[in-house]
Formats: sequence, structure tokens, C-alpha cells
Amino acid sequence: MSKRLLIILSFILLLVACKPKESIILTGAIDRLSDGEVEKLILNRNRDISTIKLGKVNFYVNINGEELKSGGTIGIISDSVVVISLIPAMGYEISRIFCYKDKILVLDRLEKTFFYTSLQKNMNKYKINSDFSDIESLLNGRAFIYGIHLDGTRVEKSVERNADHIELSYKMLEKGFERINQEVIINKNGLITETNNITDKKENININIIYTKYNSVDGFNLPKEITLVLNSSDHKLKLKIEIGTVVINDKINAQNTIPPKYEEALIDY
Repeated sequence: MSKRLLIILSFILLLVACKPKESIILTGAIDRLSDGEVEKLILNRNRDISTIKLGKVNFYVNINGEELKSGGTIGIISDSVVVISLIPAMGYEISRIFCYKDKILVLDRLEKTFFYTSLQKNMNKYKINSDFSDIESLLNGRAFIYGIHLDGTRVEKSVERNADHIELSYKMLEKGFERINQEVIINKNGLITETNNITDKKENININIIYTKYNSVDGFNLPKEITLVLNSSDHKLKLKIEIGTVVINDKINAQNTIPPKYEEALIDY
């Protein structure tokens, strides 16, 4: 498999979802809520959005020293599919990626090829304990609990507050030992996620997610700039996404028709 396809495939993995209506909550009102109520509000942010269109997107990817820079777009249909179009400076699409709950379809416009691969198999390859809902949450700025679906574990959690921020802390215990430590920093102004830092001690992996800017769209706060850094004993990955425009609850074309004469590519892991 070519280096370019390897970078595209690895890029997908870096993007590694009851829907209460989101409303503006004053800081004083938040302070009067219980820890459980505050956590529920944070983990359910933006769930009333059915679709998100992210336009004029700039992607910066570095995977073990290999770099990919591209423009493009991202379309999200909640709890269904994420569609990523890579459009470099020359202005035409080179790849379209469909990320579903169970599989990934990649259309390579330059090589006129396509391939399917398993989302979970690729997550397992990089020892990432995430799923589709985490990818969706990452892109819409919603905090998520890493590794929540792992068998044989239990979660200890705490909520701490100061004048401006809320800190959610999660410890994932496995057989009495701390396997995963996670700290999420939330700005009280709009309950927006600022950082989500994860350490998986068993897999020797660190994931840092940073949101530096937000767009306000129809009363919802959605990321304008996302940085994700993943370090493990085998891989060093960095992804930065700069988002120009955001449209919510509009129709998204997620049709995945494979063009005629495209050949299926065989990929290795």
C-alpha cells in the first residue's frame, strides 16, 4: 500500500455520540446543580443536532514523521456516518472517506480505486479503545468517557469546580488496578470542552485533545480548531483541524456509490 494511502487510513483513526435540547445555562445556575446533573449536561452537549456540515476545513496530519496537508470538508450525520472529503490546493477531491459505526469506505480519486476496512480492527491495531460515537463527539466538541465499553472494568469519577471551569476526572479500574486516567476541562461559559486528556496505562498510550476556538451556530457552540496528539510506544500521531464554516441540521449527501471502472484495492494492516 502506498504511503499516501497509509496516511489517509491512519488519518481516519485520529478522528478517533434521549437527546435533550441544548440551551444557554448561566454559570450561577450551573453552580446550583449537583455533580451528576452537571456531568449529564456536559456529556449530552450538541446531541440535538442531526447533521453538521464543516466547510473550508484545513487538515494537518503528521504520522510517525509522514505529513499530509489538505483542505476539505466534513459531513456528520448523527449516530450514522462521518463523510470526509480531502481537497488539496489544486481544488479537486483526491479522496472521500465514509466512516460508519462498523466499517470504513475510502474512494481514491487519483488511483481510481476503493477499499473497505473495519473501523474496530484499525482501532485495535493502534490500541485505541474508542468507537464511532467517540469520533462524532471529538468533531462536535462533546466530552466523552474513553474506554467506557471495556469489559471487566469499572469507573470512578469526580467533578471539581472553580470560578471559571469544571474538571471531570475518570479512573477506569481493571482488577483493582488503575488502567485509564482521564481529565476533561470544561469552560463554564457555554459548557464548552477545552481539553480532554487520556492516559491508558495498560496500552501505554496518551491522547490529548485540545479545542482552542469555537463557532457559535444557532445557539450551539461547535469547534473551530481541534488538535489531537496521540503518543504510544509504537506511534506518534498529530492531527490539527481548522474549520472555516459550520452549518447544522441541513441535508448532507452521504451517498457512497462507487464510480464505474474503480477497482478494489487490497490493503494490509
